[in-house]
Amino acid sequence: MLSNILDVPFTFTAHSLGAQKMDKLGVNKENFDEFDKKYNFSKRIFAERIAMNRSFVNVVSTTQERFDQYSHRLYEGAVDVKDDSKFKVIPPGVNTKTFTHIPQIFDEDTENCILKYLNRDLNDDRLNLPCIVLSSRFDKKKNHKGAVLAFAKDKNYRKRQT
Repeated sequence: MLSNILDVPFTFTAHSLGAQKMDKLGVNKENFDEFDKKYNFSKRIFAERIAMNRSFVNVVSTTQERFDQYSHRLYEGAVDVKDDSKFKVIPPGVNTKTFTHIPQIFDEDTENCILKYLNRDLNDDRLNLPCIVLSSRFDKKKNHKGAVLAFAKDKNYRKRQT
C-alpha cells in the first residue's frame, strides 16, 4: 500500500513463509483457531499473498525456496513461480565488490531510477549529502539505531555535510 502511495517499487523477501510454519506446526481445520490466535496466520497469509503479488520482485536465497515454498497451495494465484521476472535468487552472503565503502558507478538506468526518487523526496540542498539505505522492518533487533550512529560518527561523512 505504501508503494502505491509513494510510487516506489519494493522487493519482498519472506525469510519464513507462514504456510510452511503452519505445515511444521501441524495446523489443520480442527486446531486452526487455536494457532491463529497465537500466530495470526489468517492475517499473515493474506499479507504475504499481497506482498509477493505486488512486489517488483521476490528475493529468495535458493531456487528451492522459489519453487517449493512460493508454490505452496496457500499462495496459489498470488505469484507465478515460473515467471523469472518476479523472482531473483540471491544466495546468502555479501558481495564485497558491490557493497563497499567506495562509491560505485551505476549503469545509466539504475542511476536514473535512484535519482528520480531522490529528486522527488529530498530538498535540493540535501541531494549531495551522503546517505545510507536500510532495507528491513523497523525492529529493535535489526539495529537501525546502530547503523545510524555508526554513520553519524564517521568523521569523513561529517566533513562532507558542510
